[in-house]
Parts: sequence; structure tokens; C-alpha cells
Amino acid sequence: MSTTLSTSTVSCTSCPCAGGGLEKRACTATASASTSITRSSSAISTFPQGPTSTTTTAMPPSTVTTSTTRQTTLTTTTVPPQPPTTTTSRTTTSSTPPSCPASIACDADNCAGTFDQGGVRATCKGSFPGCVCRPTASTCGNPASCDAGGCAGSFDGNGQATCKGNYATCRCLPQGTQCGTPLSCNLNGCAGTFDANGQATCKGNFAGCRCLPQSEQCGTPLSCNLNGCAGSFDSNGQATCKGNFAGCRCVPQSEQCGTPLSCNLNGCAGTFDSNGQATCKGNFAGCRCLPQSEQCGAPLSCNLNGCAGTFDSNGQATCKGNFAGCRCLPQSEQCGTPVSCNLNGCAGTFDSNGQATCKGNFAGCRCLPQSEQCGTPLSCNLNGCAGTFNSDGVATCKGNFAGCRCLPQAEQCGNQASCDAGGCAGTFDADGFATCKGRYATCRCNPTTNTCGNPLSCDLNGCAGTFNSDTGRATCKGRFATCPCIATTAMCGARQSCDGNNCAGRFTGNDPYGHCTNWWQPCECNATPNTCGERRSCDLNGCNGSFDINSLQPYCRGNFRGCACLPTDRTCGTRQQCSTNGCAGTRDSDGVWRCKQNYGGCRCFVNKFWAHGGGPLGITAIPNLSMYGNDNECTNVPSDWNDRIYQIGLQDNYNCQFFQDINCAGGSVFYNARGVHNLPGNLGGQVSSFKCWRSDGNNNSPSANG
Repeated sequence: MSTTLSTSTVSCTSCPCAGGGLEKRACTATASASTSITRSSSAISTFPQGPTSTTTTAMPPSTVTTSTTRQTTLTTTTVPPQPPTTTTSRTTTSSTPPSCPASIACDADNCAGTFDQGGVRATCKGSFPGCVCRPTASTCGNPASCDAGGCAGSFDGNGQATCKGNYATCRCLPQGTQCGTPLSCNLNGCAGTFDANGQATCKGNFAGCRCLPQSEQCGTPLSCNLNGCAGSFDSNGQATCKGNFAGCRCVPQSEQCGTPLSCNLNGCAGTFDSNGQATCKGNFAGCRCLPQSEQCGAPLSCNLNGCAGTFDSNGQATCKGNFAGCRCLPQSEQCGTPVSCNLNGCAGTFDSNGQATCKGNFAGCRCLPQSEQCGTPLSCNLNGCAGTFNSDGVATCKGNFAGCRCLPQAEQCGNQASCDAGGCAGTFDADGFATCKGRYATCRCNPTTNTCGNPLSCDLNGCAGTFNSDTGRATCKGRFATCPCIATTAMCGARQSCDGNNCAGRFTGNDPYGHCTNWWQPCECNATPNTCGERRSCDLNGCNGSFDINSLQPYCRGNFRGCACLPTDRTCGTRQQCSTNGCAGTRDSDGVWRCKQNYGGCRCFVNKFWAHGGGPLGITAIPNLSMYGNDNECTNVPSDWNDRIYQIGLQDNYNCQFFQDINCAGGSVFYNARGVHNLPGNLGGQVSSFKCWRSDGNNNSPSANG
């Protein structure tokens, strides 16, 4: 804007002087004044003042001429807003002012007042030229900085900032010097609001001064990162904007909050929001924090309320969704398949409900108890164990203390089975009871041969054996029950027939009596023909047979007692006539005469004797041998005459042959004439057997003398 004001010399002849008053005073001026004012402004918000001025003054005796030029440039880039660049050029030429009114507004009565050079005072430039006038808004122009052009502005009692130096009473734009420390936008009539640049300034009193925005100015807090807020935390832990909307609380984001810390630290006073996130409600309000026990409360299921719990690397189950960071109670989804209570830091123990759970890592998860947790096995029926056998034959609790081995009772074991069946591997305990040592351990089992081992006496080690009434077998009834035992004499009682009562007796060796092999074994029994079998020599295997005085039959008297035996010369004794004592002897197919009734099997003779045998002194010496024998039958010489016969005296013309060895073997000599015969030198004192027969061929009829 450019303004030129020209005033020509006024003479009284041209003034309307007739009226008097202000007009009259103006017209009585004797001096002429010529004034030229030019103001150029590049903005509308300027005072007519500036920091630079040039003044030239010439004072002739009758005329005062003043020329003033002020060039002012103001540039601001700070908040609150400052007036833009202002350039003012003013040239004034005046004469000595007339008499001035006591008080006049610069806009009144055609005063046309403006500020003099430097803004020291405002004077009229129209009527009453040179007179001081009260500046008005039009005089002052747009407010500029209270610190510019010597304004020396300060606040009036009404909260308006006006110049107190140059441009006095003009409103000015307060700066830090005037505004001081910002106060609440709601105090002292400030009526602050935010400017377009995001700065809160007073719009009422103290207009232009920055003020501290309150909730009325700030509204609902927004993100500290929006709209140039540039929020950060104050020392009191409140997040406020430091750029636009400075002082307003803002909602802190990760950039402001940093790494979450404990909800209990630094005045955070964290609690959970409705979305399950823990945030500070005191200092650092809105920032996420790490919930502690005070925030989390008693742990709940990791599956409830959006917790979405999983295990951390330290083995603790914490929520990863809502209530993140709070410990939660792991469920099967988190725990997975139970493993040993001793693995991975589980440190499992039994809870009061009898469940084994981890107390270290993976706390709350069920674990498989080991010997350290289970301790000494107790009855499967105690303390809610509810034990049963697993598929591997081990009895473990299925209720309380699940997984721990327990001692099976009758309910678990059921009916006794073989100690060899189903992996039982039963053996006898120290108390004499057979129990499984493999599968179904401690359950009683029915002992087998493997279990019992070799039978021992029924009287040993508490066996207390007796015969079973249904099997006739001797088994233990005390310790080692059902194991076979060896019956004692006291158990067997009186011997009975080897064929009676299912005894099935037989001889098991060279024993005096047979032994029962079925019932009542191994009791001795009385032999029967079934027991004895085929007769054997009465002299074999300790039979020591002899003839029964009643039956006149040979029976064993040593081993195989009661068994009939084949008599020997020892058994039969002196050979007797086949026709005496009920012998009823006949000749067998081997040519030997034997008794067929009494003394059955004993050799008997038909002839009384065949010859005499004499020793070295001949047959007339006493004693001599009467040589008896059956017709045409080999007869061995009695042992006390063996190899001691030197002469033979035949009783008749019998045919006799005498042999060097027994059983008619070896060298021999033959005689068939009655009389005495000296044995040849090779047989003298060497005869061991002989055989004689009748010369008439009648060999079948016994005869006392042949």
C-alpha cells in the first residue's frame, strides 16, 4: 500500500475562521506547513515502524522542515506468528504546530494522526498538525512483535499486549519476553486454541502467547506419530506431543514405548485392557508392559479367554495372545504326550490329587512318574491307586499315582496260573510261596517242575507234605505248596501191594522193595509177579534168594524181596533125589534133572552116586567124595574138592567122563569099568566136573543106585 499526503500553506483568508473553536485555532496558525507522507507495505500486519531510520533536519528562523525516512524489514519463522517483511518510507515536512487539544484520537476531527519517525509519538497530520494524538487501530496498523522497533510491549491489565515504548498503546504480538512461561490455555481468559501450525496460542487475553493445551484443546488423544505430534514421554511418564499440539497427551506407539518392562516398574501401574493386552495406566500410559503376578492373578487354562498359551524356552507356559506374558495352566494341547518326570527339568512330584505333574519346567503338565516320585510300591488297592496290569504284565496305578508300580492283590491277580505261563517266570519267595518275578510280579502262581526243582523230603523246610486224595501224589501243603515232595515212611504207612490203589509199583533199582510209581510214590510196596517180571538167578543183584519154608519155592530175601528167583546150587543146597520131598524132578531139554514142584528149579539126581573120588591118599582115605549126579548130566565138583581128586572108584560099569574145568570143559578122561582108577598125571588133582550115564540107555527113571 502507498499513501501520499500533501498539505499546502493555509492562510487565514482561506480558512473558515468565522466559526471559532478547533477550526479557529487551526486558522490562526501563522506558519505554513507542507507535509508529504509515503508508506509502502508488503503485508497488512505491520506497525508503521522499523528498526532502521534516517533523519535530516534544517531549522531556519521562521520555518521548521523535517524529513524522515524509515525502512523496516521483519522476517519470522517462529511460533507465534510474526509480521512479514515491512518497508515504510515516510517524508514529513511540518511547521510549528498550533495550539493542541488536550486529548484527541488520531482518527477524530480530521486529525489524520500518524506516528512520527521511530514511533515515539503519534501526531495529527490533518487538523491540529503536530498535535499529539491517541493512536487507534488504523494508526497502529497490523500488530507486530512486541520486541520490534522499540515497542517494549507488555500486557495490560486486560490481558492485551501493547507497546509501552515506541508506538505506545498499539497492540503488539507478544513474544517470549512478554508471554513468559506458558500457562493453561484455560486460565486468565486466554481462550487458547490450536493454530493451523499445531501450536496452542491464546485467542482472548494474552492473544498470541503460547499456552498449555488442556483436554478442551487437545480432545481425544491420538497416536504420538500422527499429524506431526512427535510425541515422547515427559519426566512424569506422560506421553505428550513435542511438535504439533505440543503439551497434548498422545497415545504412545512402539517408537515411544520401547521394549516392554514390568507393569510394576517406574509408576507404570499396568493393568489388562479389555482386549487382553497389559498396558500402563500410570506413567507411560498406553505402553504395553510385562504383566506380573499382580496383573495376572491366579493362572488359568492356557486355552481360555484367548490366552493361546505355549511353553517358553525356559519351560514356563505363558499366554501368547490375550494376557501375553502371564503364566497359564498348560493343557493337553500345550503339554503333549507325558514324558518322564525326571526329564528336561520337569522336577515332577505328585499333587494332592495323586497326579504327577511337573513342578519345574513345563509346570502343570502331567509326567510319567519314576521310582523317585513313586517310592516303595504299595498295594494296588490303597489311596485310590486303582491298579491294574498293563499289557507288559506290570501292575501300575490307573487312578491316583497313575504310572507308579503297585503291589497286585487278589483282585488284580485273579486265578493263579502256571508259574511258567505268560512270562510269569515264577519262583519261590523266602516265605515258601511261588510268585511271578517277571510279568504279573508278586502274583502267586502255580509252581511247575521248573519252579519246584528236584523234590525233597516232605518233612523238610516247612513243606508239610501229604498225599493228595485225588491224585495220590505227595505235595507240600505248607511252604512250596503244590510242589511234589518225597514221601516219608511216616506218610507211607504199612506197605501195600505194588498192584493195589493205583500204586503201579516197580523196582527202580537193586532195591529190597518195589516203589509206587503212580499214586503214593515213592512209597515202598510189596512185590507181585507184575512187579518182579521174569525170574532171575537167586544169586544176582543182591537177591540172596532162598526157599520159603512154607511154599518150598525160592524167593529173594535181599533185594527184590518177594520176587520168585531161579535157584542156584547155593540156593538149593545139597542135591537131593528127584523123587523125595515133593521134588517131582524130571529131566529138562538141556539134559538136567530139576525139581518141578517143591524146590522147583533145583537140580535133583536119579542115582545115589556114580563114583567115589579120592584125594592124594586114594579113595580109601577118609574123607572121600561121593560123586552124585544125574544120568548124562554135567556136574561140577563141590568147591572144597575142586582140583583135589587123584583117584576115581566107579560103582558099576558106568560110562563116566571127568573134566579138567567146570561145566565139563577142558581136558578129560573116560572110564567105563567098575573099580579104582588113578587119574593120569595131567588130570591128577585137576578134576573140576564130571558126567556119567548108564550103559543100558535107561536114563529117564530115577534110581537110588543107578
